[in-house]
Amino acid sequence: MVLEQAVPGLIVVPKSALVLRSGRPVVFTYAPEEGLPKWNYVTVAHENDEQIAVSEGLEPGMLVIFEGNLNLEHDAQVRVAEE
Repeated sequence: MVLEQAVPGLIVVPKSALVLRSGRPVVFTYAPEEGLPKWNYVTVAHENDEQIAVSEGLEPGMLVIFEGNLNLEHDAQVRVAEE
């Protein structure tokens, strides 16, 4: 049995998108106009085994990096793989 609850006003992303930098939660996003990753300090409101719900730090429409982000740095060169 799976229970789901809506989380209005929050952005839900894969838990793999979350990394810690200086002990703070960070989600990297990709800025296509610059072609560079950007780190965003976030506030995690809820989480489960697979997803996190972010209350601050992300905006709708941002492209979230959720793979290959463990050693990623702000403004590092990246290659975008599209499926």
